[in-house]
Amino acid sequence: MKSRFLPVLLTLVAIIAFHGCGFGGGTEPDPPDPTGPSLYFPLKTGTSWTYRCIEPDSAGADSTYTLEKTITGTTYFPPDSVSTYNPPYNDAIPWFRQADRDSTFFLNDGDYIWMGEISQGLVDFNINGFVPFRAVPIYYEDEDSFATLIGKGSGLLHAEIIFSVVVVDSLEDVIIENDTFFNCLRLETFLQDSSLLGINTTQSSMWFADSIGEIKRHDHTVTGTANVYYEELIDYTIGG
Repeated sequence: MKSRFLPVLLTLVAIIAFHGCGFGGGTEPDPPDPTGPSLYFPLKTGTSWTYRCIEPDSAGADSTYTLEKTITGTTYFPPDSVSTYNPPYNDAIPWFRQADRDSTFFLNDGDYIWMGEISQGLVDFNINGFVPFRAVPIYYEDEDSFATLIGKGSGLLHAEIIFSVVVVDSLEDVIIENDTFFNCLRLETFLQDSSLLGINTTQSSMWFADSIGEIKRHDHTVTGTANVYYEELIDYTIGG
C-alpha cells in the first residue's frame, strides 16, 4: 500500500476513542459543548477500529482494502538535542501506541491531543525518526487554528515540517452506509515537509464521532508524489 501523507517522513492517521462498542451513530445525542473537554480523543488500551480504505490511481483502477487499528499500550519518546519542536511536547507523559500498518502514537498533555509516528525515512538517514504533531486543543471552538513546526537533522540532511489544523465544525452530521453519526468534529489539516528530496504537501479532511473516534478521512496531495486516499469506519470495539 502507498504511504499516507509523507512519502519519506511519516504516516499520519488520526484515531481515538471513548466508550461503547458496535457500529452506527444511534439516536441523536445532546450537542457537546464545543468549548468543553474533547470527547473524541480519550484513549483506551484494547480499542480497535476497522476501516475501508480506497486509493484511486490515474488509470481509474481503485485499490480497496481494510485496515485495522488497535490501541496496544504506552511508551515514552524523549526529545533529542538536534531536532526542534515548536511548541515542544511534554516528554514526561507516555504516548498511547496504535498498531496499524505501521504505528501511530497519541498523547494528551492536558491542553492538546498530540499524534505522531516514527518515520523510517528519517531513521535511514540516522536522524531521530519520531515526529509529533498537535491534533486539536482539549478546549476548542469552531474556526480555531494552530500549527506545529519541526526541524529534523542538520546540514544537508535537514528537514522542515509544518503541520497546521483548522477546527471547521464541532456539530457536523456524517452519513456512512445509511448510519448517521451526529455532532461530529471536523478537522482540516495541512502537512508539508521540505528537504533536499523536495517539497511534499498534503491536505486532509478528518471527521471524529463522540465516544467513537475517527469515522471518515480524505487525503489529497497538493505538491509532491500524487496520492489520494479515502477511509471510512466499518466496525469498532471500544476497550474497557
